[in-house]
Amino acid sequence: KTLKYIHAAFAAFDIYLLKRHDAVQDYIDDGSFSASEAEEAKRYWETYLEHDEERQQRLIAMITAGLPGAQEGFTLDDFRAAVSKYEGMSVEVLREHIAYFLDAVVPVANAAGVRLCCHADDPAFTPFLGTPRAVGGAQGYKFLLDHGCGVNLCIGSLMANENNRDITTVIREIADYGQMKGLSIDAIFPHIHLRPIETDGKNFREGHHAEHREELAKVVHTLVDLGWQGVFRPDHAPQSDHGFGRPGYDVIGRGYGANLLLGLFEMAEIVKTTRFRAVEAAIKAANGDMALKEEAVEAARKAESDKIGRKIAFIKVPFAFGEQGVVAHLR
Repeated sequence: KTLKYIHAAFAAFDIYLLKRHDAVQDYIDDGSFSASEAEEAKRYWETYLEHDEERQQRLIAMITAGLPGAQEGFTLDDFRAAVSKYEGMSVEVLREHIAYFLDAVVPVANAAGVRLCCHADDPAFTPFLGTPRAVGGAQGYKFLLDHGCGVNLCIGSLMANENNRDITTVIREIADYGQMKGLSIDAIFPHIHLRPIETDGKNFREGHHAEHREELAKVVHTLVDLGWQGVFRPDHAPQSDHGFGRPGYDVIGRGYGANLLLGLFEMAEIVKTTRFRAVEAAIKAANGDMALKEEAVEAARKAESDKIGRKIAFIKVPFAFGEQGVVAHLR
């Protein structure tokens, strides 16, 4: 019904099914998993997978299926061969390869009127299957901007990494860097994926847009505040009642998400246009008294925050019912 990442299951796949290394200690030594994570993987293997061929094949199929738009997946041998190409490679060397590609392709794309952008590592963990990861946060995106490539900002991929949980700060850091390079905000972020996730710092699953509208509102207000007017998509969504499509790509759920996000953008634009008038009026009311001026500005900010909170509460999407009861709880 939804896309979900269970760290112990993934580690069990890597260690006991993919078998990149001959010994568990090798996975610990190359930084793939800590000793405690390797132990969790062992328990998961012994409890759920070791004596259940059907579960093993289902897990293999999930992980080797390829991208959602792909028609073909990988066999275990193909998967192992693809990953092995990066064995022993550092992040620095990987970025050299990416830079070589971008430096050749970006000028041609620009000349054709095409703005290229790159998605974040998904999930933004490093290392992953023993491979280096080049774009897992603000520093990776700055590297792309250095080579003329735009940011395909996917907040779901980034926020799987606890270092990116303060996502609005990450967005502003990338925006500041790109603007210092003379880029417009739309050139920095040509395409944005807006989807919420729920995580304990290691495991995560995709959440309903409706249940995370406060968090999404912060991101939307940040983008509008920066003057962004680019392209966004709701990206993934758990399956809703009467929905259809692959897990994570439910058509009805994504439609709910898209409309909720459109409402958030409209609201943010309205708030932005009224903000400065409210602050100016507060300053004028202070009549030049600096102490009163600060109080007035703070009062205006609080009033704006309260207004946003009230507006968010009025944004509604239909309830979604399933076998487990209400899927989306609107507060």
